[in-house]
Amino acid sequence: LISIRWRMLLKIQDVDISLWEATRLTFLGQFFNAIVPGTVGGDLVKAYYVAKHTPKVAAVIVSIFVDRLLGLIELALLAGVMLVLLLTGIGGASGGRSLDDLRLPAICVGAILPAVGGMLLFLLSRRFRQALHLDRIYRRLPIAHHLAAAGDAAVRYRQRLGAMAGAVGVSAVSHLAFVTFVALMGMSLKIPAGLVEYFLYVPLIYIIGAI
Repeated sequence: LISIRWRMLLKIQDVDISLWEATRLTFLGQFFNAIVPGTVGGDLVKAYYVAKHTPKVAAVIVSIFVDRLLGLIELALLAGVMLVLLLTGIGGASGGRSLDDLRLPAICVGAILPAVGGMLLFLLSRRFRQALHLDRIYRRLPIAHHLAAAGDAAVRYRQRLGAMAGAVGVSAVSHLAFVTFVALMGMSLKIPAGLVEYFLYVPLIYIIGAI
């Protein structure tokens, strides 16, 4: 599922690799994520290998950044929804918990959602970047043309919202499957936590690992 999502994001940039190649590089990236601190080391490996076969280096890097950002946004939203369920007790979610009990996850969700939202706005809105006058800074840098190409690549995602919606859907299924997998492992070990707690804390743990 992760491979399919990344391949869809690459195709929006007119970078076409086979599903097998996308899957191979995704597993290679996951391997590096497992042995390098954090969960983003494999992204650099994926970018390196794909960039060797296309002149659109900036587009490849942006695709990986968007791929990661989509994941962070969906996980943050998932944690936010679960937090509301636990606080209100809707759907029988542990009978309604107090804010004192959930203060730490509430702070994390409150910090993460605006942060990833700001990153998404920065990535997709050229007007927002111009308002910050960042172009005046990066035009003086030796890699200015790469940054400009990255900005153009980001705009393509905003222009291809239909294809982006498909990638978001695949991403949502991927994350639900991932958290469910962790929850089933926890339940098999008889860890005293409800399903809603898993869907609150596992996304937050993963996001902190990525950061």
